[in-house]
Amino acid sequence: MLLFNQNIPLAMKPFSLIIILFLLGQSMYAQIVNIEDRRTTFTDSVGWYENLDVGFSFSQNKKSVSTLHGSFQIEVHQKKRSFLSISQFTFVKAGGERFVNQGFQHLRFTRELSSKFSLESFGQIQYNQLIFIKLRALAGGGLRFHLVDKKKEKVNFGLSTMYEYDEEQGDVSRDDIRMSTYFSAAIRMGENAIISSTSYFQPLINKMADYRLSTETQLRVTLLGNVAFINTFSLTYDSRAPEEEVNTSYNLTSGISYVF
Repeated sequence: MLLFNQNIPLAMKPFSLIIILFLLGQSMYAQIVNIEDRRTTFTDSVGWYENLDVGFSFSQNKKSVSTLHGSFQIEVHQKKRSFLSISQFTFVKAGGERFVNQGFQHLRFTRELSSKFSLESFGQIQYNQLIFIKLRALAGGGLRFHLVDKKKEKVNFGLSTMYEYDEEQGDVSRDDIRMSTYFSAAIRMGENAIISSTSYFQPLINKMADYRLSTETQLRVTLLGNVAFINTFSLTYDSRAPEEEVNTSYNLTSGISYVF
């Protein structure tokens, strides 16, 4: 996996930084967790989908570096209802110093009302040491509009309202009500390639100038069976980032994926 990221703490030692970047990918810096691109896409009447990824590594040279990471996704479809659960965590420790500690749990329920739109409800808990989030808890719901629903093309638009509670480092806490909108599109190109893109816009209800913006575009090319090459570019902007954090960050990630 190759990764370039503008928003990297400069105090990290080069050796440990290389290991962290190699192992983590783009999700560790995300202010907004992109759930839309994790849904199963272009499947034939999928009733049950699950994916498990767990890894541990330890190395010892001048310093010891230990890494533990894992993710688990389960998605269930029953006629006009669907349930999605995504769990993810990453922990990296080098030379007795903890560099990365991040994870989230997301739950989402969707009820199709017609071929044009669905009702959604969701909840999420997140923590991320690198972007100074001790705890972020949110819950909300809204509508999902199916603008295009063809065999090789999917376009959706979501409009929700959510309550959000944040605890940041330095004993700063706040609770807000935000609007959450997203626009997603996925196109299958031939039999082996899919390009998808999702953009989120999350302003405060009572202060539109306070917002988060995130966009992610991914190219997935199946190489052999369940093995695929993935290339992803993502960009996030937070108008109210902590003082230690820059407002804008971006990532370019390339890697290999295997789905069981």
